[in-house]
Amino acid sequence: MRSASAALPPRLSIIQSELDRFASPRYLEIGIFDGLVFTKVKAATKVAVDPHIRVSKLRRALLTARSGAIFLEVPSDEYFASLDADTKFDVIFVDGLHLYEQALRDTENSLAHLADGGVVLIHDCNPPAAAVANRDPGAATAAGHVAWCGDVWKAVVHLRATRPDLSVHVIDTDFGIGVVRPGERESKVDLSPAEIDQLTYADLAAGRKHLLDLRPPADSNKRPSSH
Repeated sequence: MRSASAALPPRLSIIQSELDRFASPRYLEIGIFDGLVFTKVKAATKVAVDPHIRVSKLRRALLTARSGAIFLEVPSDEYFASLDADTKFDVIFVDGLHLYEQALRDTENSLAHLADGGVVLIHDCNPPAAAVANRDPGAATAAGHVAWCGDVWKAVVHLRATRPDLSVHVIDTDFGIGVVRPGERESKVDLSPAEIDQLTYADLAAGRKHLLDLRPPADSNKRPSSH
């Protein structure tokens, strides 16, 4: 989801709260668009990955000089392929291409580079309307919506159905913030990948709470102790 609003989005406070659990937090953001979140996040290490960064080169240079922020204008698949196995981050925010298969791939690649006690957060997991959940962003625009979430929500369902080694749920704020942590699965979805692929927005609307393990914003403060 992209908004023209200058107000700080709820995802920023959730991300910062997770980062603040670490003494020298390492942060990776996949899909920074205009930098609304990335430029305000405070972390010892900050890496932005996006094939089309809408932050001016001058501002990037200033941010790099001030905070050591790193901007990489490459596709996320290419970025992850270039990383050494021992490169780790404490908090990774996935907000790239809003398609099921890419969001899932970005999340799984992120998990491979997640430090102990870390978390992967995924934006746009709870689309409010069918047009917003369409795989074509033009459908959302044509219907008068500013936001486009695509079918990222299916990545959450996939992880909840296939990964017993992960705790996965969605915070019901800011078009849905997926929370993915290594650990015992708290609840599951009994669907195969083929069945998930066939899910429609109508299925989501009918079973949103079950499919996403949708939780209220207050639960964003419930997290494990510091590592």
